[in-house]
Order: sequence, then C-alpha cells, then structure tokens
Amino acid sequence: MKCWPAERAESMLFLGDIYGAMGYPEEQIEWFHKALQTDPGRREPLIKLAQTYMRRNEPFPANFYATAALEVPWAGYYGSPKSFYENEPHEILYWAKRWLGDQEGTKRHIMKSFEYDRDHPKYIFDTKFYFAY
Repeated sequence: MKCWPAERAESMLFLGDIYGAMGYPEEQIEWFHKALQTDPGRREPLIKLAQTYMRRNEPFPANFYATAALEVPWAGYYGSPKSFYENEPHEILYWAKRWLGDQEGTKRHIMKSFEYDRDHPKYIFDTKFYFAY
C-alpha cells in the first residue's frame, strides 16, 4: 500500500504472517523488520518478532524485542491489538527470562501478565512454579 506509514506497515505485517504460515521464517522476520522500519512508533512489529522468536525457542531475541516493545507507548492506531499494549509483552518476557535464568525478571513479568488477565489459565498454572501458595 502506498498510504500512510501505519497502513503500509500493517500490510507488511500481514505479509510476514503469510510467509510464516507458509513455512518461510526468514522471509517472515524480514517483513516484520520492514514494518518496524516503516512505522517504528507501534509495538506490533516488535511483538510479532518476539512471538516469532518465542515459537522458534530463541529466548535472547524474544527478550530483546519484547523489552523494546515496552518502550513504545500507545499510539492510538485503530488496528493495534490491545494485548500488545498490556499482557502480551510481559508474557513473552516471563517465558524468555525463565530460559535466560533471570528468576526475578520472570516473577516480575508473570505478575504483570497476571495483573492484566487474572483468569488466564496459563498464568494461573505458571505462577505455581514461582510462588508458594
């Protein structure tokens, strides 16, 4: 699309999702990076990169992109998923920090995820590994 940056970036994210579904992870990552370069003021490219690395079981880049996403404030774009600005980056971070050996970081981010969604079965299940009840 040759429109405003947010819509161009959204198209690039869509292409990245398509490449991922087709089994082309490098092309998927490339399109997510292009979306980030096109509209760096949104979390979506960063979260999608973090999710991709999480699915690939690569905690270092997942941690990097999810941490970067937390630095991007809400921009008000109508297509932005609410969870990307709430629990999603923290969910990725508690997974990544667990694999990186940062137990305090894991606890901090699992509790932040839990703050956003107290009924999420995954969060309830995972808290038992870090807190005594």
